[in-house]
Amino acid sequence: MIIPYEVDVPFDRQPFLNWLIIGVIILVFVWQMSVDPEDHEDLLLDGYNVTGLFAHMWLHGGIFHIVGNLIFLWVFGNAVCAKIGNIKYLPVYIGVGLFSAFAFNLFNDGKALGASGAINGIVGMYLVFFPLNDISCLWLMGIFTRRFTVSSYWMVLLWLAYDIYGVVAGGGAVAYTAHLGGFAMGVVLAIAMLKFGIVKMEDDERSLLRLFGMKEKVAVLVRTKSKAAAPRGPGDAAIERALRQRQEAEAADRALLNQLTSGDDGYIRFTCTCQKRIKVSNSYAGKIGKCPGCSRRITVPATSIE
Repeated sequence: MIIPYEVDVPFDRQPFLNWLIIGVIILVFVWQMSVDPEDHEDLLLDGYNVTGLFAHMWLHGGIFHIVGNLIFLWVFGNAVCAKIGNIKYLPVYIGVGLFSAFAFNLFNDGKALGASGAINGIVGMYLVFFPLNDISCLWLMGIFTRRFTVSSYWMVLLWLAYDIYGVVAGGGAVAYTAHLGGFAMGVVLAIAMLKFGIVKMEDDERSLLRLFGMKEKVAVLVRTKSKAAAPRGPGDAAIERALRQRQEAEAADRALLNQLTSGDDGYIRFTCTCQKRIKVSNSYAGKIGKCPGCSRRITVPATSIE
């Protein structure tokens, strides 16, 4: 069994909405355990019943079910929530959860419950935003455990392959189609957010779009000197666009040249006094944060310290 426990994604803001969602899921589970199962029968996903469509993603079938889901929601949800912002996160979470329910209804009969579909949607968004960031995992082999770190896309694609195998093998009691539906919606939604500029990556962050050479939406601020400025001709916009594209291309060439000559991969690596190895993007140089190992306040150095 492989359990993720940490991702090396620096946070610009605290993911309060993800913490709130986790808290609500725990409270609902406590309520479930205190009442007769028939009392929440109407809250299960059962076709296109509106109550079930929205309520099923807050329910769980047992302690192992909820613990497994909350581990993934904590690890990946915090990173995605911090990236897209707390205001957007709740409708996004509910949206991918609804889409996972539609996918389940499309390919399955019967009832379902659980946050797995919604959480897989969040994992799909994480893959788009942070494909090259590292995931730290525990590998449980009976009484033996091993820790390892691997690039995000390897682990996420491994979990995706497992869900696909589950569908091909028949599914059993696990709603693999809901997992895949939520994941697909998360990927599409994250790509749309990047393309339309709803979410912007830092210059030295590598989203899935950048990894495949695709451009993200760039917001351009145009200032006029005064109301009496000369009127714009029909060709001015094209000239400005061509000039901006040339400047962007030159900046990209300079960044690539600096990377090739300096060995810089866009990240700063250093070690806290607690011996925790830390890796953050160059944009955090000189900023103050907390060590993920000991929670001590640390200042990110300007360059890597090996």
